[in-house]
Amino acid sequence: MNFVRLPSFRIMIEEHFYWCLALERWVYLEGRENIKFFPPFFPAWFPDWLVNRMFKWMGRNLILKQACGAGIGRHSRPEVEEMGKGDLSALSAYLGDKKDFLLASGSSSAPCLADVSLFGFVCMLTCLPEDTGSIYRRHLEEAAPNILRHRRRFIDRYWPDWETARYGKEEQEDSVFVDH
Repeated sequence: MNFVRLPSFRIMIEEHFYWCLALERWVYLEGRENIKFFPPFFPAWFPDWLVNRMFKWMGRNLILKQACGAGIGRHSRPEVEEMGKGDLSALSAYLGDKKDFLLASGSSSAPCLADVSLFGFVCMLTCLPEDTGSIYRRHLEEAAPNILRHRRRFIDRYWPDWETARYGKEEQEDSVFVDH
């Protein structure tokens, strides 16, 4: 019977929490850190300040328009932030102290799509520098540490070479990613 809930959690992560996170990163935090995660679009001689300004403006407007189309962008910032924290809290409560969602539902220890989606979104949150001001990252650390442990277990189980796989050896030292 609990298998019925698993697709709901995946949908909540991918189709609801996604917009909360997108609004936070592109609109509320003004895309400050986002440009670091994209390859250069312009020639090296193009001024960095202009690239940053264009990138932030285009990303902000596009995400805001799409979020409004999805419905969540029509809510106020405090409402969106509460919805996103509510999503994380619901995932945390269901996961409890289990290793993954299938164990939480009473099944095998193999990960399911909800586990994979959660892992991906938590990686997006934890890759931001701590001083970014992400309310969702802070919420994970303060109210849902079991989700951070879920991420760590995924890394330990499937990516023992996580650091090398993410950046390559030459890029590790100056990476913006933070690992918890």
